[in-house]
Amino acid sequence: MVSPESGEGSAVSFARDPNCVALRSDRRGRAELPTLDSTTRKSLARQATRAVPEFLATPDSSRSFVRLLTRFDAYHRYDPASTVVLFAPSIDPAEDSEGTATMPIPASDPIINVPIATPFDDQDCVDHEALVHNMELWMKTPLAGFLVGSQTGEEWFLSEEEKLQITRTVADCLEGNRFVMGGIDCPSITETLRRAEAFAEAGAEMVRIRFPRGEHLIDDYFSEVLPRCPVPVLLMHQCDPARFGMAGQPAASPEVLGRIASMDNVFGYVTDHDLRFEARVHPHVRSDRRFWICNGSLIVQGTLIGCNGTTTAFSNVWPAALDELLRLGMAGKFEEAMPLQRKLQKIDSVMLPWLAAGVKAALKLLGFQGMIPRRPTQPMPTDAVAELETVMRETGLLTD
Repeated sequence: MVSPESGEGSAVSFARDPNCVALRSDRRGRAELPTLDSTTRKSLARQATRAVPEFLATPDSSRSFVRLLTRFDAYHRYDPASTVVLFAPSIDPAEDSEGTATMPIPASDPIINVPIATPFDDQDCVDHEALVHNMELWMKTPLAGFLVGSQTGEEWFLSEEEKLQITRTVADCLEGNRFVMGGIDCPSITETLRRAEAFAEAGAEMVRIRFPRGEHLIDDYFSEVLPRCPVPVLLMHQCDPARFGMAGQPAASPEVLGRIASMDNVFGYVTDHDLRFEARVHPHVRSDRRFWICNGSLIVQGTLIGCNGTTTAFSNVWPAALDELLRLGMAGKFEEAMPLQRKLQKIDSVMLPWLAAGVKAALKLLGFQGMIPRRPTQPMPTDAVAELETVMRETGLLTD
């Protein structure tokens, strides 16, 4: 190993052997390879995602470098004050765990992802101070993934820059095996890739992409998007996302959905609400891909068709219950799981008809800040909030 050299304004670097590539990374993990052509960078990026580096710099450098590994091909800036890292693409993660960085995306199941509710202030602006407060509360739960840009987060009420700023704030709050992903719903290949690079630059380790509406578009779309996307992709089978809790028209046949979900650079697939249909999709999805259920009221039922994680509006309010239900269901302990599942269904039946406003009403009762829907969406009515509070107390979610 080469001994590190450091000083005021100088670089820090070390490596295992001379067959290494020099990268530059600033504190946010942004990077580029200014001396390499695009083809070489893409090749190295593919190798980088399969390697574990050795890295030495500031206390938070491990996470920054992991972000660098998953997406350094997305950046085009050069920072002379950044850290130089020497990295050997041939290192096998399974053979070297001491003193190395680890991927922030958990390797074991289940994974609970939250489509975060966006906090707003009384001027209808995104409230980043409230977001930091809310992240502190969520960080005390089993949540691992944090999605920016969802129906729960009022994605259609946010500008792209607001989504990127939220992503930066969330990324700055994360530690350990937790990750942030950006939500994309766009039929354009070019625009999807531009948005993916913007999210990656803002700190996202993954993007969630909904299937294009129209089966005739899907193959061409993903054959170009997936190889060129700078971060792994979570596929969302949600063709009518505004219909909380209700299935839309399938995007394609089970065979086509499973084939797309099995392509390279796909992290996993999220079902829609039609479990009969999704049970036909699952056999076509590669076993090394995540297969997530989309609704908190269907967790146990989802495990019956092979689900091993979730991203759902309910993750905002009771992620510990979702984690327990997934573990019980994956272990085949369905009878033991059903009492808790019924509690979630009871809360969901009161909360979800009010869509994002209902989720925000529940979060406000739990001490989260900025839980005001963005105008012109109206808050959950007072009598409905009272009913929701009663149900949350009866089920044990709200205890003070």
